[in-house]
Amino acid sequence: METPFYKYALMRNFIREVIEQDSIESFVREKLSNDTEMRNRFCNEDEEMIRQLINEVIENITLGKGKGKEEEILKAIINSCH
Repeated sequence: METPFYKYALMRNFIREVIEQDSIESFVREKLSNDTEMRNRFCNEDEEMIRQLINEVIENITLGKGKGKEEEILKAIINSCH
């Protein structure tokens, strides 16, 4: 069983990868449809936690890269859960 620390690290890494993409929605849709474990990680979290992870990645990991894309990333992830 993965620890919360490890799970959130994997999720942050995925978000970092998403920020690098030109087409966020299609990238997220494709990746989460092919990786059911990652999809389950996001789909089993509440929206506020996902929003917090996105903000942490933008502020602390990419040092501002992706600023202004927070809602687009969140929407793409949430939509992939339905």
